[in-house]
Amino acid sequence: MVEPPATPALPIHSLLFWFAIAIGLAVPVSIGSAFVAEYLDPTIRTMSEASELLNSPVLAWLPHPEAARASILPISRQKVVLP
Repeated sequence: MVEPPATPALPIHSLLFWFAIAIGLAVPVSIGSAFVAEYLDPTIRTMSEASELLNSPVLAWLPHPEAARASILPISRQKVVLP
């Protein structure tokens, strides 16, 4: 008494369902981890933050690299003609 093979059943949940679940979990976790990483970053970003943290006046402050580069590049691109 051998039974004939039965046709395989389809999966209960489709691939689209699992893809939606993965995206639904990945997006909040990645956004949350970005906020936590930014919150826990110990970088001093402003002069007022430095003076409050150190309880002393700031004697010198270096500009942000992009701001410094923006002010240097126009000068260095000028053509200089030597006599």
